[in-house]
Amino acid sequence: MSTYEIKHQVDFRITHFSMAGNNAVFGGYIVREPAVFLYSTLENQTKVVPGFFLHDTELLDLRVNHNNTFNVLMTERGSKEQKKLIVRTYDENGTMLMDDIISVDRDVNLIAGMTSSLLKDEMIVIGTYGIGTSRQATGLFSVMVDPFSEQTIRYTDLTQFNHLIDYVGTKRVPKIKQSAHEQRLKGKSSSFRSNVALVRIQELPKGFLLLAEVYNSSTGSSNLNYWGSPYGYGNGYSPYGPYGGFNNRYYNTPYSFNNNNPIHNTEVKMLESAVILFDDTGKPDWDESIDLDDIKYPALEQVSDFIDNGKGITLAYKKDSEVFSKRAFIHDSNSEMDTTKIKLKNETDVVRNEAEGDGGMRQWYTNYFYTWGYQSIKDPARKAEDPNRYVFYINKLRPE
Repeated sequence: MSTYEIKHQVDFRITHFSMAGNNAVFGGYIVREPAVFLYSTLENQTKVVPGFFLHDTELLDLRVNHNNTFNVLMTERGSKEQKKLIVRTYDENGTMLMDDIISVDRDVNLIAGMTSSLLKDEMIVIGTYGIGTSRQATGLFSVMVDPFSEQTIRYTDLTQFNHLIDYVGTKRVPKIKQSAHEQRLKGKSSSFRSNVALVRIQELPKGFLLLAEVYNSSTGSSNLNYWGSPYGYGNGYSPYGPYGGFNNRYYNTPYSFNNNNPIHNTEVKMLESAVILFDDTGKPDWDESIDLDDIKYPALEQVSDFIDNGKGITLAYKKDSEVFSKRAFIHDSNSEMDTTKIKLKNETDVVRNEAEGDGGMRQWYTNYFYTWGYQSIKDPARKAEDPNRYVFYINKLRPE
């Protein structure tokens, strides 16, 4: 293991971190202006990436692509009538390769966003938006990146998805959707809002899959982005490297909650996980969701993940010592629910309890998940020694 001491001469608040080849890429703020620094592990040198230090601009995403280039996503804040979404791609040494500036509707506030990671030639930007200064999401926005033509951001409110608001209950969903439909007919935006966290984008031969999670916060805030982990890096291993939506953003932005004072949640209740298909034009094409049954954390954490095996999509999460999953089929209304017990080491083992908020579910590689957690185990067969023990476990899972 190598250790590097990175020195800089300014007060730099880090919000994003990734590795591009041999270079560490840091995104953050100097006072209220975004900046990106590169640190070369080979030359032991730090340099500032040009093109930043923009007034009233928020850094939404910094994502390394599979070819070691990296994308930076920014949005203008403040009272400007003509706000912009700025998408840039740099090589691993910080040389700009692409610059795309996209107009944002006047009354729209882009809350969060992420880019795809160039597994294929097309790049999509997907995020959440609110109306006015709201930090709760009215819906999802999407746009294909093309610096050589004018692009129009597509705004889709939450009520226009088939399953994204299922968590409110079967009786309330039709009423909420009808109310939103009537508001749209009058030329108004839907008044329904929610807290939606973006997790990751998976690129398909045709289209893009977004994993998002819906939650309630006891503070009412919707943008706490500090991800903790028992593994010391994001929320654990990701097959995408440290570039997933929850893995590389940290709470430190001066634009959260529209002030400079950090507000920490006392409790976050996770409500629902959803996977949404966007086609190659950026249009939402299909979605499915799974309820997250009474899962609570002291801070916002990724709870679920999904696997696409080309035939169906499996959404899964862990609660206590069980894994809950839903298998769905694109453009098919049928779905299948399943529950699986966490496998114990010995047949005689009995779970006394499992630590809440310590553990999770992740897509690992190809068609496998892994899940982890902490358990108190009792083995009555251990007569000559203490039958109780505390364990940290990891299980590998493959949906059938």
